[in-house]
Amino acid sequence: MAANLPALYAEAWTAPRQSMRRILSLGLAERDRIIMVAITGILFAIPVGLVFQTVDMPTGPDGAPIPAPSALSTAIMVVGIVILSYYFTAALIKGIGSLFGGAGSYVECKTTSAWTQFVVGTANLVVMLLSFVLPGALESVLRLIFTVAALYVSSAYVAEVHGFGSVGKVIGISVAVTILILLLLLPMIPAEVLQAPQ
Repeated sequence: MAANLPALYAEAWTAPRQSMRRILSLGLAERDRIIMVAITGILFAIPVGLVFQTVDMPTGPDGAPIPAPSALSTAIMVVGIVILSYYFTAALIKGIGSLFGGAGSYVECKTTSAWTQFVVGTANLVVMLLSFVLPGALESVLRLIFTVAALYVSSAYVAEVHGFGSVGKVIGISVAVTILILLLLLPMIPAEVLQAPQ
């Protein structure tokens, strides 16, 4: 897989359903999926660590600034979150897909989750880095294009693993599920966070 990764990655954006078929045909082991997800997490830990080093950290009860986490602890935290997200997303892909007659197995859904995180996550990292150098208007356009493209390719992967004919149907379900999750999480968000700045 490593030797063909550049071609597979390009195909992931230009022919997403075909690329998902290729990835599924490889019969990846759990170790392979975890490595793929962990690489994504490590790459994400780099900008997160940079943010921790550049922002003013909050002060503790004694009035002294809380020290920024080390590079190692940041990497462990981010990789851990990404791996948990991998399993959670796979369960969502399997559970919701099955409700609509999807044929994908849980193992195939884990492969879909890992591939989605790798493809979309690494592209998102590039977008994040470009946002530091692009002017505001261009950055907004780039983020909009990326969001639409990421939604389409990730929905195409799910459509392929479950044997759905319509990517649009998956997009609609994905948007509806996202809104539902946000509504469920809304009561947990502190009121001061939701208040508009004065």
